Amino acid sequence: MKTLLILSILCIPLGLFGQYKSGETVSISQPHEDDLYLAGGTIIISAPISGDLVAAGGNISIYDSIAQDLIVAGGNISVKGMIGDDVRCAGGTIDIEGDVLDDVIIFGGQVTIDRDVQVYGDLTVFGGQVNVLGNISGNIKAYGGQVDISGDVGQNIDIKSEKFTLRGKVSGSAKIASERLHIDPEARITGDLNYWTDEGEIDISESNVAGTVNYDESLELERNGFDWRIGGAAFFLMSIAYMFASFLIILVLHLIFGKQFQKAATSFQTDIGRSLGYGMIYIIGVPIVIAIFMAIIIGIPIALFLLALYIFSFLFGLPIASLMLVNFFNESQDFKWNKAMIVFMTLVTLVVVRFITIIPFVGWLVGLLLIGASYGAFIQIWIQARKELKVENPD
Repeated sequence: MKTLLILSILCIPLGLFGQYKSGETVSISQPHEDDLYLAGGTIIISAPISGDLVAAGGNISIYDSIAQDLIVAGGNISVKGMIGDDVRCAGGTIDIEGDVLDDVIIFGGQVTIDRDVQVYGDLTVFGGQVNVLGNISGNIKAYGGQVDISGDVGQNIDIKSEKFTLRGKVSGSAKIASERLHIDPEARITGDLNYWTDEGEIDISESNVAGTVNYDESLELERNGFDWRIGGAAFFLMSIAYMFASFLIILVLHLIFGKQFQKAATSFQTDIGRSLGYGMIYIIGVPIVIAIFMAIIIGIPIALFLLALYIFSFLFGLPIASLMLVNFFNESQDFKWNKAMIVFMTLVTLVVVRFITIIPFVGWLVGLLLIGASYGAFIQIWIQARKELKVENPD
């Protein structure tokens, strides 16, 4: 029981308080009473889930309700069922067709909030093309290439885009920085409008805005301070570079140290508490050792070398932890995955873990615990190997 409790704390992303399933095609057709964690090429949800759903895959279709949070990353994502809490979503094409009872955060290429959909919290979206056809009870913050709001907004909107079109009703105020701005004759802003466009001031009808209309040149500076195209392109390229580097790291580590990762996974399963303890000693102890060497002039080169290794261990800590976790599931569940499948599942696991680590506080804590426990498992098998060596060669 103690082991299961510690493991559940460590592996929030992969659901040891829920159920973990993976495969080329994963289909959920029976009601699920707990959290559910899925990874696969195609994922289909056609039954209600009473807990959270965390999923990563190529094509993800959700036809039934999720009682709590939805955290999903994939190529094509379609959400038709009702979501009882927050939605955090990243993908190429994202279509929200069911009501969401709390906040929605989306990163996507093409994002659509369908007509008749009601989001009861705030909507924050980063996308190339964003279409909000449904109604948002809270605020909208949208950053994208082309943003179109046709539904009603219960509070304020904050838009940064290349092209923005407003067709719906905004019950609060609006702040808009867009190269091109179009406000439909049927659109309505109850509060004030502060805007900036490349075209300069434009003619805005009094029937569109109940409050004051202000052409605010400072919004150009704000927009230039964070250009969505530059920032988005940089984020995308950095993400691709990180995933490619992670893929190489995972491939090399698995090919060269595959047996060691299997041993670490076994050690992790056998004594999770000790693995976590060794990991925390590593995380806290190495900086202390580095500081001691830095205080000694002759030890500075050693300190710099240790510092470089320490930074590297955290930079690629999540890929290493993901590979260890996949080996753990492969061993404990007797999946008998081949090398190619292990590498693929590690990349899928890494996407899920990386996505969850963006959650404030809880995310980075989970990441830290996963990295610490993974390195602790390796330290544990190293110590065990040293003990066995001493037994074989007592002198």
